[in-house]
Amino acid sequence: MLQNVLNKFNSVKTVKDLVISIVVFLLIDAICALVIGFLCNIPVLGIIFTIIGSVVGILCLVGIVLSILGFLKNNAK
Repeated sequence: MLQNVLNKFNSVKTVKDLVISIVVFLLIDAICALVIGFLCNIPVLGIIFTIIGSVVGILCLVGIVLSILGFLKNNAK
């Protein structure tokens, strides 16, 4: 399963693919932050969704880094 995920990041070959993958990760993180902003006022759910939002933010950051590394790997000369 992990190999399939890593192969997705190796498919970033052009600048267009890189920009699309970065924009997708930023949109996912922004939508998650928006939902957390609405739910943070509820005491128990706010804490749970804050933790989930932190994990999603870290995963989006890792995805952006892997996209950049996949792009650099495919375009190394």
